[in-house]
Amino acid sequence: MHETPWHHWPVAILALAWHLLGAADYLLAKLEYGPYLSAFTPDQIAWFAGLPLWIDIAWAVAVWVGLAGAWSLMRRGAQAALLLALALAGLIVLAAGLLLVAEPPLGAVAGAAGVYAILGAIAAEVLFFLYARAMHVAQRRA
Repeated sequence: MHETPWHHWPVAILALAWHLLGAADYLLAKLEYGPYLSAFTPDQIAWFAGLPLWIDIAWAVAVWVGLAGAWSLMRRGAQAALLLALALAGLIVLAAGLLLVAEPPLGAVAGAAGVYAILGAIAAEVLFFLYARAMHVAQRRA
């Protein structure tokens, strides 16, 4: 294996922590954990529960494939970039569903903070993907 660059560990740990937070959010929402759901209004909880299955699948792909990609990045795995790209695709489908298809749209239910959160998640995933891709290219060249 090639020498690990100094920036690998901070980025990989950040990616793993980010994706673990996403996994916790997903699990706590799906398990309907009361203390977690208390941060939401009853209307918000009902709205999320009523979303179509394809939006829920996109969310699951973004979360679990993203976590696998972050773990692969941590281990300097060759498949990290592919997994993070798939997670990004899931996140984009999720965002499109929440922002453009859901009725009412996310902004009407969660306000600007909800919109910024999903767009920020996409931005973070793009950065993690680009980093993993750059590391993969560097490993192949070395």
